[in-house]
Amino acid sequence: MPNRPTRYDANLPRNLTYRKARQSYYWRNPVTGQELSLGRISRREAVAQAREANNFIEQNDIPSALLDRLKEAPQFTFLNGLKGTTSFLRVETSSRTP
Repeated sequence: MPNRPTRYDANLPRNLTYRKARQSYYWRNPVTGQELSLGRISRREAVAQAREANNFIEQNDIPSALLDRLKEAPQFTFLNGLKGTTSFLRVETSSRTP
């Protein structure tokens, strides 16, 4: 895990950072990981916008149960593996025959 910057501001809400070089605030979307520039706005306004965005994402985030995720996962069985291997072997043997 990387270390936090030495000038980490703990008073900012989650996903909000201040870039001193550009003198602007950035909010990171936790779902996509994309950073959005809020521009050169006041600290109070940046904090308000970040809190609003974080609350919106938390309300729309529906945790899925482990069983639902397991049902959606593809089943990797020995038979499925053999099907792929046999088709590969057919291609190899057909390319070797003159």
